Amino acid sequence: MEKIYISFLITTIAGLSTLLGIFVILFDNKKREKIISYSLIFSSGIMLFISFFDLIPNSFNYLINIYEIIPSLLILLIFITFGMIFTYSIDNFLIIEKNNNLYKVGIISMIALIIHNVPEGCSCYASQIN
Repeated sequence: MEKIYISFLITTIAGLSTLLGIFVILFDNKKREKIISYSLIFSSGIMLFISFFDLIPNSFNYLINIYEIIPSLLILLIFITFGMIFTYSIDNFLIIEKNNNLYKVGIISMIALIIHNVPEGCSCYASQIN
């Protein structure tokens, strides 16, 4: 039962930390753009760090348990390349006004979150069935 409380607490803290972004509207326009830019740089750095030092090595280890080293490496590289091409194609096909880069980042983030959350929701549902 204690694990449920800890999980709920961590989830609540994560959700409340998302609310910190609302305080950006209190600043003037120049400071707001700087803060948003720095926040995007920080979050992309965190995501790259997690990808390279946690997600990719763990997925490679899981693949090695099923396949040998060379096929595992090829599968990993194929899916990384597919993700990069998919992201690049979304960036190129999305037509937004020239001066509204922040809006474009928001739309791309929304599409990425939708694509990310569908399999995540399916895996959460599947884990509850067992």
